Amino acid sequence: MKLRVDGEIKIYTFEIYNGKDTKRVMQQLQKHILSLQEGLPSIALDEKKGSKVLLLFDSISCMRAVMARIESESVFVNFKNLFLFNDTQIINSDFDSWCSCENQYVKL
Repeated sequence: MKLRVDGEIKIYTFEIYNGKDTKRVMQQLQKHILSLQEGLPSIALDEKKGSKVLLLFDSISCMRAVMARIESESVFVNFKNLFLFNDTQIINSDFDSWCSCENQYVKL
């Protein structure tokens, strides 16, 4: 998706995860890495900008487990800053704030 934030175009892909299957989530995130390496979101939206991945979870424990795995697995070392996290309870009141792997909230 392409968003205009404060006059600047930003590109995001968006995933929603239900349940607690962290293995499946990690497999999907590896596919996102391949897509990001090729610049596919930017190409698809005809923009010359990098993109990030927004991950929305219905389970906070699953979200925290995925964040920890991203921090510990070497395949994510150069990409972990491209993943932003949120849970379904928080997003209803504040869509703009997303959590980084370092557990810091950032605005879109």
